[in-house]
Amino acid sequence: MPLAACPTPPMGWNSWNAFRTRIDEQQIVSMADVIVSTGLRDAGYQYLVVDDGWQAPRRSSGGNLQPDPARFGQGIDWLADQVHQRGLKLGMYLAPGRATCAMIYDAYPGEGLGSFGHEADDLAAYGEWGVDYLKYDWCEACRDDTGLSYRGAFEKMGQLIADSPREFVYSISEYGRTNPWEWAPGLANLWRTTPDIDPSFSSVRGIADAQRGLERWSRPGAWNDPDMLQVGNPGLTLAECRAHLGLWALLAAPLMAGNDIRTMNRSVAQVLTNPRLVAIDQDPLGRQGRRIQREFRFDVWLRELSGGQVAVGVLGSGERASEPTTQPLRVQVGDGLVRVDNGTENVIEIGHDGPVTEVWSGEATSEVVIGARDLALFTIG
Repeated sequence: MPLAACPTPPMGWNSWNAFRTRIDEQQIVSMADVIVSTGLRDAGYQYLVVDDGWQAPRRSSGGNLQPDPARFGQGIDWLADQVHQRGLKLGMYLAPGRATCAMIYDAYPGEGLGSFGHEADDLAAYGEWGVDYLKYDWCEACRDDTGLSYRGAFEKMGQLIADSPREFVYSISEYGRTNPWEWAPGLANLWRTTPDIDPSFSSVRGIADAQRGLERWSRPGAWNDPDMLQVGNPGLTLAECRAHLGLWALLAAPLMAGNDIRTMNRSVAQVLTNPRLVAIDQDPLGRQGRRIQREFRFDVWLRELSGGQVAVGVLGSGERASEPTTQPLRVQVGDGLVRVDNGTENVIEIGHDGPVTEVWSGEATSEVVIGARDLALFTIG
């Protein structure tokens, strides 16, 4: 069966950023409940991805992966049923080497939990359990004399998925080391483009900047992935969360929430579920946006949308969170121009005009004032 169609970037929630390996089945079910109750599911967040740390320390005598009996005692098939009953889809994690990332970097107790030599069996188990989405994470898979190459490892699993009776969304992660955007389209639905994100504005902005020039590779069914979201995690202010999510939407990026959604405040939930923001990310044209201008204290981003519309973002790029006293930016759009006053008026021609909507409020306004590390975001047309 071919890859899942994935005509728009996948949206969902992943366990890693908030919990790393501190996960169990009841926690995951509670996350599924909250995805429904907070409106995340109805906003489009449909994949619940259980990352590394669900496995028992050893494979079975037959070489099969097993869920940890204390934390996932009812089995992954049971968990998949719970997720599906809530109108969601289940994602799970594998790694192509002998070890997983948690074993390498988090001292997760285990032996032979990577898929090396077990690729077909592990994918077959996922199919039998009802898994819908595979995150396949490199995790230094060339260690321990595996002889694996980046592309070869991901192509092997990709062929197994193509031959599988079950459809999967296939997400690969080699951190952009071998320019996967050049060889992964058609093999995978999405591919990581950078090292891991952390909950800081410098990380968010740096990763967004690193997408420059990659827009020609992204298209429906094949997406550049600048990594999971840190929205709502300690380290980012609400303004920085808006900037983070808005940049990812301009980039046509997958939106995988990574916070503890059970305890997030209303403001964070509103950012994640903003319907105009989600519509930008999920626009069916599938064209990745790009940074078109960098000036003192701000960047201008532009994304072409279906129906002749465009999305325009102006990112306030203050250097330090401890210095929010820098002069606010006054941003105006209209008449095919973006005007930004940062003490001096800057005029950037974008060549698009029409009715303007401010994305965060939904109001038909063409002027806002933002501070450092915030994002003014508009649709035009």
